[in-house]
Amino acid sequence: MKTVQQVADSLMTAPAVAAVRALLEQESARGFLVNSAVRDSFIGITPNLYHFVITDTDPLAFAHKLTKTTPGFVTERLSEPGTGGRYHGELGELHFIYSDSLNVPEYLERNSDFTVNSLAFDFAGQRIHALHGAMADLEHRLVRLVSNIDAIYQAPNILIKAVSLALLAPAFTLTPQTHAEIKARSDMLARAHHYALGYELMKILNAKEYQKGIRMLNDLALLPVLFRHFLPCALPARTTAERADAAYPLELSTQLAAAVDELLAAAEFLRKYVALLRQVLLLTPWLRARMAQMARTQVKPFLIAWGAQLEREVGQLVAPVVYGFRVRMICVGYLAGVAALAAHSAGASALEAAVERTIATFGVWKGGLSSVLLCADWAVTKGNGSARPEDLTQAADILRRQLARPAGGPVPPATAHD
Repeated sequence: MKTVQQVADSLMTAPAVAAVRALLEQESARGFLVNSAVRDSFIGITPNLYHFVITDTDPLAFAHKLTKTTPGFVTERLSEPGTGGRYHGELGELHFIYSDSLNVPEYLERNSDFTVNSLAFDFAGQRIHALHGAMADLEHRLVRLVSNIDAIYQAPNILIKAVSLALLAPAFTLTPQTHAEIKARSDMLARAHHYALGYELMKILNAKEYQKGIRMLNDLALLPVLFRHFLPCALPARTTAERADAAYPLELSTQLAAAVDELLAAAEFLRKYVALLRQVLLLTPWLRARMAQMARTQVKPFLIAWGAQLEREVGQLVAPVVYGFRVRMICVGYLAGVAALAAHSAGASALEAAVERTIATFGVWKGGLSSVLLCADWAVTKGNGSARPEDLTQAADILRRQLARPAGGPVPPATAHD
């Protein structure tokens, strides 16, 4: 872990901090940095999100003034009380919050959710402030809840934030008491604002150890609440009571995700969309089982109706809204391919035909992402729940050839193992 002096020095020279300090001085205003940027700097992670608490000026107007000197755009913070603004641009993502005339320790005392977030950098005095044993928990990689039940009631996304914090680095874990408190209050997640919940969920899906995150959501009893209240379209087609008790097919999702990570080597240009693939894998395991019980003639109408509902639900969780359409198309392409494979043999030729059809129907981008999932599904199914290296190699070669094929042109030659 870095020293206090090292963190103070690195933050003082960060372009975002330098730009905000200069504008604060110009506006005769005061401010300090809190939360993730300070925390991440201590554990060796380069900050990409900055939370500035400012006084003597309006945060939203301040954010707009920043765009006059550094290109970017501003959005208003509508999901939180008080005034605030978000800057997105060359400096990264910067959140501006009104201090309500609180000094640094007072602000931390009133607004801390976890000990590792109880940190601030007062750049006027170049001083790090830490409350609630923040430094000790950072050093021991512990995620400990500070918020009381009233704070969780006001901001239920705190519950899922615990999981995204545990994915900061491999050694981070929840304290036993925090684990127990979150699990006991998991139903409160149903009150979370859609956007706040979606923001934390996307951080989990983008994390290197996101499979650990999905397991944690399941262990903390948050995953059933997430599906029941925010993504009910992905649940089994049963009664409400049965849906509430349905166990998430975690092992299938994990195996598919591992296969996807391997297959992306054959489609590097799609790797930047890995969060989209992981979201689809989160949504579809139950649906595969549901489709297996349908007649072939029922599959297409089901996917059309289900896809429209999915787009609405996903669109509420993330911004921009077009994201919901993308998830819908990738889901539908993937599941349509699964249905087509189920109607034929499990051989490589059937997979190749399904991938060709998927890319021809949905295009190289959406069809390519659907095909990555389809190839992973084929390999996991052929290996009876765990993809074998030889099947992944064969699936990767099919994927590579089909993605390299010009529209309507011949398929490049197969490799020897075909």
